[in-house]
Amino acid sequence: NEAIDDFRYLIQAYPNSGLLPRIHFAIADCYYNQGKYEEAMKTYKYIVLTYPSNPLAPEAMKSVQQSLMLLGREDEAAALLDTFITENDESPYVTEFRWKKADMFYTGGKYADAVTAYEDFIEKHPNSNKSPDAIYWMGKSYINLNENEKAIEAFNKLRQKYPNSDFAPMGLLEQGLLYKKMA
Repeated sequence: NEAIDDFRYLIQAYPNSGLLPRIHFAIADCYYNQGKYEEAMKTYKYIVLTYPSNPLAPEAMKSVQQSLMLLGREDEAAALLDTFITENDESPYVTEFRWKKADMFYTGGKYADAVTAYEDFIEKHPNSNKSPDAIYWMGKSYINLNENEKAIEAFNKLRQKYPNSDFAPMGLLEQGLLYKKMA
């Protein structure tokens, strides 16, 4: 609480400081560490909406997602990401936000939504260094959906399109395990 008060003093004393995004982030972290996720989210959202091109924006968005997930509100986390992406399409962090959305669905066990989000990521960012990762995780999502043929297609596409990526051999391994399981 003392830290929050000190940070608020800095905001009032230096309203034009270039450190304002960092100060707000520190306040949000204080709330998060206290378990006051609603207050933390308000401040993280403020950073994302007020400073969308600041390097802290992706971290703030990630923290909002974590807070929402801790509160059991995954759908709200996805909607927030969609809103940010739509309203800030020119932000250099949109690629990372699209990735976080797909990852959030996968880690949350929403595999059909993850497939859609990974497909969207690949379509919107075909030259991203995360495209091989997206194809791999799409294949893993298909496995979890028991759509084995689609998983095999994804792993084949991964090896054909990105043979030198770190995920190509992992996809081959997953494909082999899948064939073994199907035999």
